[in-house]
Amino acid sequence: MFQQIFTELLEKRGVTAYKVAKDLGVSQGLIGDYKNGVKTPAAESLSKIADYFEVTVDELLGRVKLKGSFTGDGAINNPVVYNGNLIGYNNNANLEEKNKTRNASIEETELFNIFNTLDFKRRLKILNFAVELHEEITNEINNQKG
Repeated sequence: MFQQIFTELLEKRGVTAYKVAKDLGVSQGLIGDYKNGVKTPAAESLSKIADYFEVTVDELLGRVKLKGSFTGDGAINNPVVYNGNLIGYNNNANLEEKNKTRNASIEETELFNIFNTLDFKRRLKILNFAVELHEEITNEINNQKG
């Protein structure tokens, strides 16, 4: 079951075995073994893989249905991709906006270039901070209106 779910996560998230191996600090061959069902990760590795894909170990092992960034039919909600790299998910994007594209500003490009040099855990820290900051600003605006 792990092999099937792991392969599905790779495909749906649009990441390669090479990228996962690099981000997790393991060999590409080991990721290939997981993908092909030759090996199953030990508990510590399962935890790292689950964190990487933002799922629980139970979801990774098929004990419970995948949720989180996935919809009921297994599709990912609004993946955010920049220059072919998956950088996160925008589950709050309205349908009209998610189909629009625009060029990034100089500041956005610089921010992305810095972001792209970070490892996965640091990227998550930045994304979590941005979400918290956005919520804080939204609350301030709503309080000023009310």
